[in-house]
Amino acid sequence: MQYVKYLNIPYKYRGVSKEGLDCISLCQLIAKDNGVNIGNINYDNVELEKVYVVFGYNIINKSKYKAVEPKKDALVVFRVMGKIQHVGYMISDTKFLHIMEGTRVTMDSIKSPIWEKRIVGYYEYIGK
Repeated sequence: MQYVKYLNIPYKYRGVSKEGLDCISLCQLIAKDNGVNIGNINYDNVELEKVYVVFGYNIINKSKYKAVEPKKDALVVFRVMGKIQHVGYMISDTKFLHIMEGTRVTMDSIKSPIWEKRIVGYYEYIGK
């Protein structure tokens, strides 16, 4: 499986390489490696919480993304503790890769009781 190379990469706030990543950077790295455009989030001079607000706003208001059914290469967006603050990269119609603070990149199922109830939606970049 081509996605195995991402497993176990450690979490690093604002990380941008396989030395360490956060969830947005992970999605951008996988997409780039697979020739998929998912847009760009610029971390420069922005608090991480604000990055998630901007990212969530763009998705929920569909200004840069469109809702899709779960499928390979879509982003899956989650609400954690009441806020849109986590994103994963779909590697099939049921599995996604993601990373959270204090962990390493893992593969999970959208049907997992932990994640299923937190899903906001699945999105593709449309680049408006």
